[in-house]
Amino acid sequence: MLIINKNRLVVYLIAVLLITACFPSRDRDPLDINPILTQGAQTLTAQPVPTEVFPTLTITPPPTMTMTVTSTHSPTATMTPIPTETSTPEELGPDVPCEWAYVQAELNTPDLAPLPAGANFTKTWRIQNIGSCTWTPEYDLIFVDGYRMEAAATQSINAYVLPGQSVDVSVQMVAPAEAGIHTGYWKLRNAQGVIFGSGIDANSAFRARIEVIQARFDYVYDFALNICEAEWQSRTTVLPCVKSSSTHNGFVQLQTNPELEIGIEDELALWVHPNEERNGIISGRYPPTRIFSGDHFRSWIGCIQGYTGCNVIFELEYQIGSRNPVLLGSWQESLDGAITMIDIDLSSLSGETVQFTLRVRVNNNKPEKAHAFWFVPRIDDQPVMPTNTPTSTATVTATSTVTLTPTPTSTPSSTATPTPTIDIIPTDTSTPTDTPTATATSTSTSTPTPTP
Repeated sequence: MLIINKNRLVVYLIAVLLITACFPSRDRDPLDINPILTQGAQTLTAQPVPTEVFPTLTITPPPTMTMTVTSTHSPTATMTPIPTETSTPEELGPDVPCEWAYVQAELNTPDLAPLPAGANFTKTWRIQNIGSCTWTPEYDLIFVDGYRMEAAATQSINAYVLPGQSVDVSVQMVAPAEAGIHTGYWKLRNAQGVIFGSGIDANSAFRARIEVIQARFDYVYDFALNICEAEWQSRTTVLPCVKSSSTHNGFVQLQTNPELEIGIEDELALWVHPNEERNGIISGRYPPTRIFSGDHFRSWIGCIQGYTGCNVIFELEYQIGSRNPVLLGSWQESLDGAITMIDIDLSSLSGETVQFTLRVRVNNNKPEKAHAFWFVPRIDDQPVMPTNTPTSTATVTATSTVTLTPTPTSTPSSTATPTPTIDIIPTDTSTPTDTPTATATSTSTSTPTPTP
């Protein structure tokens, strides 16, 4: 009996050892507890004790542990988003005012732009919403002080603008008749009637400031002063009469103190820049002007100082009614420290109502350098050039004096076909017999035979 009991005791000890082998010590890393318990349970199921039936052992695994793992990587779900243009006011912080604006840019009609009296122009501000409230179409741009310049006193921004976003707001204006500097002040107004602006106090106004220029000489027609009467265009787009912030498509700008390649002058000039392409062009077609005997077209032409590589072709063209345009002359100019003076007698057109077109073309592979000027371009009836000749010590290298002499007939030669549009590119070898050509040589005089 004692032996049997010893045998059973041995068997029982063996069973206990087997079970203990299936359950490792609790001294293991706590991170591995659950997998080990699962493995132990599987082992018990797969390998039952083979010899005798013992009381069933119920093994209860320890409760699941909640582990806190420290990692150098922040889980995506718990990251705090950085405020963007769609952020809510709460995300932007409690110190940001609800209504606050910032003028990022003036896209056209820059500050103190020179304009002739009565010129129509557009003032555009790019305004950013730096407050915490969304602007809606119920927000208005309103005039608050100064010269309104015939603009509407109130107009909607006509957009939803979230915090961080920007909107372009434009106002149509007319330059006053009085010469001098004119300034208008504008702000925004929300749907509840709260008026606000820019600056550290969100109360500064947006400014529209121009300088109205009057004629300095009694010319028959001043092309520079009447810059906004012309229809300006490049090869790519129609252009405003005031330089915009972008120059790639070309621009024209009135200059009161132009920096010519021979120095700075104090008379008016047209600064012109074709679109920046190899075949770039800019042209201004002026309204009809009646010509009288003794009238002359006069101007100096050249490149703007500082634009090394400037190489352009100037062209002067006229048109009477629906007749074909006539090229009065063309002149090649580069930045060489000299300018060309043009003097064309228009007496043969006496009694006619004529439209003139001033045109400049890119003449090399550096269109970005094609910055040119028409200095004091005008029609006058003076017998000689006025005394406002550029006073710089540089030499005027050419004087083109052209007398238009009509002939009884004006049939173009067979090698040239008059072009029915203004924006043409004439070939170098085709010149109609009725097209006066003024070549810029030092003492050139040519007698063209245009169509009267």
